[in-house]
Amino acid sequence: MDSFIAIREKARSLRSEIEADSEQLTGPQVVAKLLQREGYELLKLQADDALLHQAEAVLDREMAAVYLKEGASLEAETALIAHELGHLYLHEGPRCCAPEEVDVSSAVEGGASSTMEGYGARERRELQANVFGRELLLPGSLARDLFLKENWRASTIADKLILPPDIVFQQLCDALLVPLTPEPSKPEKSEKPGLNQLQKEAAEHWGSPLLLEAGPGTGKTRTLVARIEPC
Repeated sequence: MDSFIAIREKARSLRSEIEADSEQLTGPQVVAKLLQREGYELLKLQADDALLHQAEAVLDREMAAVYLKEGASLEAETALIAHELGHLYLHEGPRCCAPEEVDVSSAVEGGASSTMEGYGARERRELQANVFGRELLLPGSLARDLFLKENWRASTIADKLILPPDIVFQQLCDALLVPLTPEPSKPEKSEKPGLNQLQKEAAEHWGSPLLLEAGPGTGKTRTLVARIEPC
């Protein structure tokens, strides 16, 4: 999956599935519900544990587990789990992730694809997982509503939803500064333009050849459309 727009949509869809008919979920609640739904166990390990491979977090598909290095704050743990869930839903194979591997601050829809061309496959996957994780924890529409409608400051959003401030800042920047993709609007039905008497006679003529001479702007197209359109 390469499109950041598609990745964000997948994250939002998964979140909507787990929070249907429930109150506003915090970040830890979101990742806990998804881990439970997928049957994954969360295990905290010491930094030197071989299962971590010297990483901050590891997704183990065979054991259906996410391994985390001990000592991180609840907010940081939530972000790491969301990132690993991104690998679970977007990619194949085991992942060993460290936050410093790649800078995701510029990964937004407007320019992500061109920026990514210079990265290798591993960095691309890390960026995709980070974008997924951020959108899962704080969808852009939610960030916008909390900021503009509820008048919550970024720090308030981070505190109430138990999220790292940098994720809140990034999601607010994307939601408020990156233009939204407008939903396609259905064309409004308009009344068919009427025909004048000569056009009507031409449109309704049947049974024998009819030769007409008509100059520019006399309604030739309108007349032909009227002949073939169902009444």
